[in-house]
Amino acid sequence: MNSYFATCEQMSNPALRGKPIGVGGSNLERTVVTAASYEAKRFGVKVGMSIFEAKRFCPKLIVVVGDPEKYVDTTTKFLKVFQAYSPDLEIFSIDEAFLDVTRTHERFGGPVALAKIIKNEIRKELGELFTISVGISYNKTLAKLAASKMKPDGLVWIKRQITEEDRRSAAKIMATKQALAESRLIDICGIGSRIERALLNMGVTSLDALARMTPERLRKRFGLYGIFLYNIAHGEDPSPVVPYWLEDPYRSMGHHYTIPKDIHSREELEPLLLKFSEKIGRRLRAHGYRGRTIHLLLRNSDLLDLSQQQTLSEDTDDGYEIYKAAGRILDQWVFPESVRMLGISCSHLVKNYQQLSLLNDALKRTKVLEAMDQVNDRYGEFTVMRARLLKTKLKVHVGGFVEDRAKTFKQFGVTIKK
Repeated sequence: MNSYFATCEQMSNPALRGKPIGVGGSNLERTVVTAASYEAKRFGVKVGMSIFEAKRFCPKLIVVVGDPEKYVDTTTKFLKVFQAYSPDLEIFSIDEAFLDVTRTHERFGGPVALAKIIKNEIRKELGELFTISVGISYNKTLAKLAASKMKPDGLVWIKRQITEEDRRSAAKIMATKQALAESRLIDICGIGSRIERALLNMGVTSLDALARMTPERLRKRFGLYGIFLYNIAHGEDPSPVVPYWLEDPYRSMGHHYTIPKDIHSREELEPLLLKFSEKIGRRLRAHGYRGRTIHLLLRNSDLLDLSQQQTLSEDTDDGYEIYKAAGRILDQWVFPESVRMLGISCSHLVKNYQQLSLLNDALKRTKVLEAMDQVNDRYGEFTVMRARLLKTKLKVHVGGFVEDRAKTFKQFGVTIKK
């Protein structure tokens, strides 16, 4: 989907149509642009810019607070369009999906004809402002690359070889070799900034240079991921489209939070880190998951990111264990002069699996977490919490009303001394 959140806002509010808009978080003074309309993009507004910077490029930028429920509802509608043309539908993100039409495209006149049908259906079902960029290829990574080649409203087909008939086609058709030659490393889905930096440090500056690397060297540097890098540099990706009904609904759980006022020390950060770690633990337990890899991200006032992950020896659903892992990552960093955003997540999730422990401490910890969850489910988040969190400003819900922590605890005969 093209400029998805911005288009959703323009579609639901006619007064925004044809105007430069940016979508941000609820704290508009501190948030960044999460989506921009094409009217705004023409002025140089980009996703990830601070609102202040975006308005320097586009003084007439209209900033809209994002509405996740609206976007999810719209996503549900366009996924129903895709389902009509193939059962093999993999949801990649809120505005993107893979559709395997190997078994169905011929009945609609071929891949290009089917892509055009889907484009028309999207406009018909969602509204005339919605456009999609379609990429067609023989594997997922190249299909995604093809979709990025022409925006908005694009249609690109990447094939192993181009025939004379392809050259006469009205559609944009590219040979794999040409498509890779015209792409940067970071254009490939799966090569982010961290992987790109590692490849540049190895002297790999292009996909052509990556193709000349040996699989042994790439595997030695990147593990099994090195095999993916070797394969995609040669235009291959064996990963199948995984239909949504077979796919686990959660790949990771986490929180990203733009801090109302920059913080300048680890001591200021740690209560927030513990709070969000505990929230992740609560979500994991509520959905029956445990995770192993903890990822921490800090963004400074210049919008530069520090990012690292740590893999635990055992799966966990304990927020305090997540917090401790994040602390070990912090131990390896020089703390930034200022922090404006905190992100923490837990990935490599497994569901309904827990290794039994006969250790008394582990059993006690499990019972304590279960008891805390029962109380918090009934009386609201952080009614019961670790003492370390008493330093943080929290709001809890009791009986449907928002009350401060001290008043809530007083109902249970607990007095908090300041």
